[in-house]
Amino acid sequence: MIQAPETAQRWRRTVRRVQVLEEILTQVIAAVQSGVPADRRLAELLRSRREIGARDRRFISDTLFSYFRWWGWLRAWGIADLMGAALLASLLDRPASGDEGRAMSQRCAFRLPLDALKDLHRAALGRKAELVAHALDLRRSPLPQELLPAWFWEEITVPESREVGAWQERLVNCLQTRPPVWLRAPAGRGAELAERLRAEGLPARCHPRLPNAVGVSKPFPAVDLRRRTGIGFEVQDLASQCAVEILDPQPGMRIWDASAGAGGKTLQIAERVGPEGWVLATDIRPTVLRNAVRRIAAQGLKNVTVARADVLAADLPGGAFDAVLLDAPCSGTGTWNRNPDARWRTPREAPRRFGLIQMRMLEHVAERIRPGGRLVYSVCTLTKVETLDAVEEFLSVRADFALEERIHPLVERRESPLWVFPWMGPCDGMFIACLLRRG
Repeated sequence: MIQAPETAQRWRRTVRRVQVLEEILTQVIAAVQSGVPADRRLAELLRSRREIGARDRRFISDTLFSYFRWWGWLRAWGIADLMGAALLASLLDRPASGDEGRAMSQRCAFRLPLDALKDLHRAALGRKAELVAHALDLRRSPLPQELLPAWFWEEITVPESREVGAWQERLVNCLQTRPPVWLRAPAGRGAELAERLRAEGLPARCHPRLPNAVGVSKPFPAVDLRRRTGIGFEVQDLASQCAVEILDPQPGMRIWDASAGAGGKTLQIAERVGPEGWVLATDIRPTVLRNAVRRIAAQGLKNVTVARADVLAADLPGGAFDAVLLDAPCSGTGTWNRNPDARWRTPREAPRRFGLIQMRMLEHVAERIRPGGRLVYSVCTLTKVETLDAVEEFLSVRADFALEERIHPLVERRESPLWVFPWMGPCDGMFIACLLRRG
């Protein structure tokens, strides 16, 4: 059968798209194996390949992160062929387009029955494993827990009263699904922002308990949307917004954001303390601080001082603070839903290494809190040594601090400490402890 010229041309474009995918996938996998984040290496490669259009970039990005998301099972099934693994991972996440699926299939070292797996993305997690095992005549169906490194299960604690297997499967389900991008609207404008985003064709919703938090489950250009909606929103994950809610900044307070990063929480704090208050934002990384300075200037905030500083060594201005937010560096296991490659480049020793750093940071910032002041410790990880153990050890050496019960922003009950689990948004997983310095 002779193809029409436009059909043949479209097919050649699809074949070339798949060839580019294979080239980039090979390079990103090598980078991840050497410890480089996949998104960083992917961005570098795409910047150097200006001929790759927006559609191809989305195809490459989606396939790449599906590969890392499902790599635990691909390894368990023994699928070493790169394009076969990439196609199967893609089918686990979404329906394959006809041309792209066929082009990828032609580059596989084995036959992948596309028709038998066309509804694979719709199946529940356990059923996915069974369908693939049957279609490929594999010896076994891997467990959901195998989608994460074995050491992870040794480092977390299942909450009391929860059945271990069911809780673990729920966690895996959430970490296998990329959560929405969460935005923080100016106070009182969350519903308006969600409505304007929907008018732009984006699926947007306000969180029922944090009405200024708006989740968007589709990629979008933030700068362009700020202009079109006329609303100065900030991109900030729901869990991060919860940490500031627990901090509870009040007008006139002096607050230290001790590991400020790109300034999302700093902006939220500065808006709450108002012009009578003051925020000191510090971080050791100059690149992220430049982003913070830019965002603060864009908001026209005059009550923030930004300083590059090592929390463990710096001589900082400000004297005693009413409150300190320490969003400490951590192993990041709570962000594995957004960064699936991180689960395979995070070493087993990372939680304990970070735990030592976190303990020193807690002890250092505690000295800068006035009697009656509050220290909020947050980490986007789920490991025990960086969360419950870190707080317990800190309290064992600082008898002048005590855990303070706070209302959980997402479930409206008093807890101490608090867990933001990935299914609560969905969002990043985070641990938050509020520590009150006795007067």
